Amino acid sequence: DPDAPRPYDDEPIPALSERTTGPGVDLRFLAGEFPWVPVVPRDDADLVEPGREGFAFEAPSSGAVEISGCVRITVPGDYTFTVRAPDAAVLHLHRALVIDGDSPGEDGGAHEATAKLEAGLHPFRLGYLTGGERASLEVSGPNAVEFVRPVKGE
Repeated sequence: DPDAPRPYDDEPIPALSERTTGPGVDLRFLAGEFPWVPVVPRDDADLVEPGREGFAFEAPSSGAVEISGCVRITVPGDYTFTVRAPDAAVLHLHRALVIDGDSPGEDGGAHEATAKLEAGLHPFRLGYLTGGERASLEVSGPNAVEFVRPVKGE
């Protein structure tokens, strides 16, 4: 139920502690037919592209795409996340499901959710099913955001 109250609706979501980041997002693709949006494990993925700049991706004919990284917020406030997807899609923010477009019979389209965010890094994971088309993620709020990814070992 999209109108059901969530425990974090009135509280700002705290940011991760600061860490080393690099530009871009991580992308994984798993070929196949799926009845729902699966998590795409790195070891099972048919394609892995770390540090990809932007969401442009020419997917093979069918499968699941997972794009992950962090949104860097510089001004705290309410941010609206809009996902446009060709088929079923889900968006997690800090492991919380904020967009659930993965219901039976879901035909894709635009889905939107708003969250109160503190300044700093907020991890996200966008998963969607594709038949060759790609999804987009837009974030709007009090200030521009930057998509980055954590970099280990630096």
